[in-house]
Amino acid sequence: MVRNVLQVTGYTNGDVNENTNVIICWTPDGAETASDTTKDTGGTGQAIRVASYLNIPVFNLQRPKRLPQLIEFIEELK
Repeated sequence: MVRNVLQVTGYTNGDVNENTNVIICWTPDGAETASDTTKDTGGTGQAIRVASYLNIPVFNLQRPKRLPQLIEFIEELK
């Protein structure tokens, strides 16, 4: 569980660093928010729940339309 939290919040030299800008994942149920998570989300569900709490966007590539939206999101970061 802690590993999944650190994937979202970062971890450098024993200190929590800064949050990630985005979560990119694939889960069988396509969960992208805390309320979407189910037992089928697996351990990734913890990272999704933390990201939801911190208002970090989640792109679950199980959802076919999310890849083009992710590419657009990345382009906007440049």
